[in-house]
Amino acid sequence: MAVHLVMRITFLLLLTYELAEAAPPPIAKPNCPSSCGNVTKIPYPFGIGHGCYMNRTFEIVCNGSDSSRKAFLPSIDMEVLEIKMSDPYYSYPGQVRVNMPIISSSNCNGSRSGGGVNMTGSPFYFSSNWNTFIAVGCDNMAIMTGIDPVVTGCKSDCNNKSMRTNGGDQKCSGFKCCQTAVPDGIQYLEYVPVVLEWTATNEARDPNSDWSTTSYGGDYYYCNSGFQGNPYLPTGCEGKLQIRTALIFV
Repeated sequence: MAVHLVMRITFLLLLTYELAEAAPPPIAKPNCPSSCGNVTKIPYPFGIGHGCYMNRTFEIVCNGSDSSRKAFLPSIDMEVLEIKMSDPYYSYPGQVRVNMPIISSSNCNGSRSGGGVNMTGSPFYFSSNWNTFIAVGCDNMAIMTGIDPVVTGCKSDCNNKSMRTNGGDQKCSGFKCCQTAVPDGIQYLEYVPVVLEWTATNEARDPNSDWSTTSYGGDYYYCNSGFQGNPYLPTGCEGKLQIRTALIFV
């Protein structure tokens, strides 16, 4: 008689595996374009077309056709080169890089080309983190005007022997060139190519987001740690990685 010994061994296997990173979450509102020409990411509150932006301040107009298409911000009359969301890790608000003509003048009371830009009352500010005020030439005194009560500027010299540098690591140390930082929260300046910081308040933001305030009083949102996407959309922040746990009985 054959004796069959049947043994049933139950193994409890806890398998946890990490799926491939999910596709990037949407950055624009549903059914709204998210690119224009070389500007490949246009996140809400910016938008192209009616109903795609938070308000007219963030309206993007896409002009041209095919490869010649360019994005513009009519509210401040500037061409847009790039838009970035806020960065919670470095406490930076959102950024928009714009293309503006350069202003030049000969003598302080002489002729000049170009004009100024005034963004007072808008959510856009000249970034002190990403902009540097530079004057090129010999024996120049360059001053940023129209930003009372702040006065900032620099002076270049023709005699490099009088210049002091930190080990020669400064590219614009004062000899035929000088530079200085751009103050925080400035909304008016003479024309220069710049990076602007932008802020926006949205009560319908994603629940997986948080907010912070800039030094000049503007609020901005960002996705919480472990999430990515657009916090200004109601469901814009998605988990970076999906973790699945399975119980298997053998």
